[in-house]
Amino acid sequence: MIAGFPQETVRTDRAAVYDGLGETLERRLAVEGWHGSRAMETTREGADRFASGEGRDGEGVPGGE
Repeated sequence: MIAGFPQETVRTDRAAVYDGLGETLERRLAVEGWHGSRAMETTREGADRFASGEGRDGEGVPGGE
């Protein structure tokens, strides 16, 4: 479920969608990049945890192994 993801990243993704509505693809990508940059520390922390083995093979995912 989306609610299980870090709220900072969920909220920046949502804001990027709303801010990009009606814009060109080039502008939407720029908006996504700007919003995504606001959550980079959270993203880095999650990537580090995944690289160290957390979340592999469905661990922590409902219905996963």
